[in-house]
Amino acid sequence: EGGMTKIDLPPVNTLVDAAKLENDNADIPQAVKSNGQLVDAFNPSTGELNVVSGATLTLPGGTQDNPKVYYLSSSNLGGNSNLIVDGHVVIFTDGNLDWNGGTVVNNGGSGPPERLMIYSSGTLDTDITINGGAGYAGVIYAPDAHITLTGGGDIYGAAVGGKVDVSGNGEFHYDEALGDVGLIAFFEVNEWNEKPRPWETASTGQ
Repeated sequence: EGGMTKIDLPPVNTLVDAAKLENDNADIPQAVKSNGQLVDAFNPSTGELNVVSGATLTLPGGTQDNPKVYYLSSSNLGGNSNLIVDGHVVIFTDGNLDWNGGTVVNNGGSGPPERLMIYSSGTLDTDITINGGAGYAGVIYAPDAHITLTGGGDIYGAAVGGKVDVSGNGEFHYDEALGDVGLIAFFEVNEWNEKPRPWETASTGQ
């Protein structure tokens, strides 16, 4: 019977379990609403990260050799909210990530993908969703989870999942620079269509 062949992918359960015990979650600040009001975004007792609509959360990062590591049990970003990654960040999760609406991720979706790495040990019942106008630049490695990209949300980087659905105007733009980064190094690109990367054209003015 025809169809796609399932590939046995390296699991990340051990890495996620380790991140539950040792992480930089204490560095997650409050979010800021458009009127300047500070609101809690991270719940340390549950591990949930929820940014309300219209608020901005700046997630502190580290360096490429020493990134900030966060464990999230789940995450929801409301419409027109902003999650700004300031430096190199690695997120480990085993729950649902619902990033929708006009959410901005990794410096407005224009930051180099290797600055934001997401590893999920979730199953096919676990949803990682980027929809609406949400721009995303980063890596999603969720070998058993369900990744959905809908609407106008483009991914610059890489997405590996147990199931990956793409609809609407959303597109994947694989960055060859990720060939030696993290677990993505396990894969080889056989075919591609090259497009300008926004973090490069922004610096050249082209």
